[in-house]
Amino acid sequence: MDTDRVDRQLNPWLRKVGYVPLNWNPDECLVAFPASPESLDKLEETWETLLQTKDGLPDHRQFVGHPTPVYGSSILRLQENHRRRKHLCLYNRTMQEQRLIHFPGKRKLGGRLLTQFYMYIFFENWKQSVWTARFIRDQVRYRDEIQCAAARVVEAVRQRAWHRDPVNNPYGEFDAFHVRRGDFQYRSTRVSAMEMYNVSRDEIPEGATVYIGTDERDKSFFANMSAHYDVLFLDDFAYLLKGVNTNFYGLIDQLITSQSRTFL
Repeated sequence: MDTDRVDRQLNPWLRKVGYVPLNWNPDECLVAFPASPESLDKLEETWETLLQTKDGLPDHRQFVGHPTPVYGSSILRLQENHRRRKHLCLYNRTMQEQRLIHFPGKRKLGGRLLTQFYMYIFFENWKQSVWTARFIRDQVRYRDEIQCAAARVVEAVRQRAWHRDPVNNPYGEFDAFHVRRGDFQYRSTRVSAMEMYNVSRDEIPEGATVYIGTDERDKSFFANMSAHYDVLFLDDFAYLLKGVNTNFYGLIDQLITSQSRTFL
């Protein structure tokens, strides 16, 4: 993403044509949608009660592996979703009357939110939360050209996996890695292919068909993994991608790896 253009052009345009809540800061404020206009005050009271109660806002990490039921009470779901934020940004009547509301992201990142949208919003009515998640799932998707290209490659990978072991792998299951080598600037991630194998060998059986989505141009880097797995890359299926915009390759990689049995 060209974050500079987002900051210079897109965000100023959104602020011009839309309504921007002045107190919105995704690190400090949780956007909250009341169940109805009449419950605005009630929701704010619930939040204030949590702030004043001892251990009212528990460490969110305690919910890892123990999530609150989707239909849980508003108090329980607020406790899980607060993420150390101390304020609610309430969706109110003023916002309801707007044609467009722009919730800007983190300014230091040019407006980007580096996690799922539902980490920044809260619905008092759990059914509205489920409806919104389903809407995003069903309507916000990659264009058909990308979906179809990925499907062709997935089918080819599965066919290869099946032909290699039709008895034990009748459905052509494959495993996958996402290995960022060019644009991830944290040195701790720059591990060798042998280290990757050592981490994965208890999760992926020896000799398995493994698809690697990566920006590494020198495929010999993965030689140590190729000694243990049947390793494949998007390059191996160029014949299935004729006419596809190369800018879509990263998205295609993402869709292919999402269909794997085990993903690392």
